[in-house]
Amino acid sequence: MSIPADLVVLAPWKALDSSLDRAALLCIELTATLPMSHVLSGLKVTAVAARVDRDEVLFEVAGSKMPLAVVHMTRQKEMDLRWPNITLFSSWEHWVQEDMQPAHEDYAL
Repeated sequence: MSIPADLVVLAPWKALDSSLDRAALLCIELTATLPMSHVLSGLKVTAVAARVDRDEVLFEVAGSKMPLAVVHMTRQKEMDLRWPNITLFSSWEHWVQEDMQPAHEDYAL
């Protein structure tokens, strides 16, 4: 799964090209910062979009009932399971309605 072709990613979100190093580096960074028992620990993630105004990245999560996760990147190894903070989404439509669209409306103000 990747960003659907008919989905327009709105600011402040920006789609990431999976062939570029930034997407791969964000996945490596997330994996390196997760505590061992974090909900995303051990799962295959792919960075697909990032906010330009915050340290938040949208990851696809392989093999999960909640296949999308917005992660607030902490840039350090975490020990507390609450970090990095994540919000899970059940579908692209769910993410658009609950995160992307509200963020866009706030950002456009």
